[in-house]
Amino acid sequence: MCGNPRNKENFDKTAIFVGVKLKLGKDDKKVEVTLGRILLRQPGIIGRDTCIVEVTSEHEEWKGKELVVKISWPAASRKSEAEFVIRAREKARSMPQGKRPDWALDHLPDVLLSQDFDYGTDSTQVNLVAFFATAIFAKEEKFEYEKRVCRVTVQERLYPLEELRTVQEYAQVFFDILQIHKWLYDHPGILHRDISPGNIMWRRTVDGHLRGVLNDFDLSAYRHDTGPSLRQRTGTLPYMAFELLIDDENGHPPKHLYRHDVESIFYVILLLCCRYMVVAKQDLDGRPILERTRVHSPFNSWYKLDRDDLKYKKCFFITKIDSFSPMANSGFTDFQSWINRIRQQFLLGFHAKNGHILRKDLGVMESFEDETLQTWVSYSAIVKTCSEFAGSALIVHNDQVKEGA
Repeated sequence: MCGNPRNKENFDKTAIFVGVKLKLGKDDKKVEVTLGRILLRQPGIIGRDTCIVEVTSEHEEWKGKELVVKISWPAASRKSEAEFVIRAREKARSMPQGKRPDWALDHLPDVLLSQDFDYGTDSTQVNLVAFFATAIFAKEEKFEYEKRVCRVTVQERLYPLEELRTVQEYAQVFFDILQIHKWLYDHPGILHRDISPGNIMWRRTVDGHLRGVLNDFDLSAYRHDTGPSLRQRTGTLPYMAFELLIDDENGHPPKHLYRHDVESIFYVILLLCCRYMVVAKQDLDGRPILERTRVHSPFNSWYKLDRDDLKYKKCFFITKIDSFSPMANSGFTDFQSWINRIRQQFLLGFHAKNGHILRKDLGVMESFEDETLQTWVSYSAIVKTCSEFAGSALIVHNDQVKEGA
């Protein structure tokens, strides 16, 4: 099936699941899928690293669809990705206003099935829970082992950023992500909270149109949730908003806000354009392709620093006028105006916030809209910056915007 594992030259780690069949669903509605090659395996603790595998199925409702299975081990207490996606898709189908009320469906993943598998009574997981419940720790501290489940999710296959064919397509995908992120915030009330390159994907519609898709809602939360989830630090370090790296006096990160995700989208664009260069070429069929090469960049350190050091680096970059000016590399230079303007908007927003804090210390009582830094990084402000690329207007889908962020 995947060669002789003893022969390293023949052993293909992406093929270890090829041909394996899984039966999912309830007893009266079992669905069989056949696993193919591993498309993505995220680094993590062995036995907990998320794995994306291509699959096929003869299930009548899924015939003709390109599918993947996502195998993950989330905390049992966390709301499932499927819940957020299903809630969002139901909301998109019921929207009453707009030029095309259900436009958001094109920019959301399509989860077809999600099933959790618990552990047996004598499993390592259960034994660890029992061990930590009775263990004695230094200084009488308590440690509660976080119970996890094995979650298997079947969804439509999406495509990564590196498979886009032109820089213009990159721009449209990023603009789409800004739009669907705002729609999720406004209507189903969902904050994504884990924006990174791997979660910004794309599909083509049946009529061939490119659509950016915001994927992976594993760490999402409802923005009106009053529980602790919105104050749990989530995200991928190089792309996290710098404030989320700062703990308060009780050791907790701040509440996750709309603009924190916008800052993450900015970092995705920034780091792509400043750490890579692209050259436009053609494939064997004459279609355009982009050859992407990583180059030296002052931002490379963001992937090596620990949380505290990264916090200071990002704080200086995003709040100080005299910090260095980032330059987009060859092939991405049309993004330079986006990078400059969005960074300036954050600079002005944080200066407005610092001024508000100083006046408050002097006894001046006034309101401050922190969700968007007094509208400097509001949705409308960001869209004004990003609705045009290289002299051409990008496609606006979201005409269902609510006031505020």
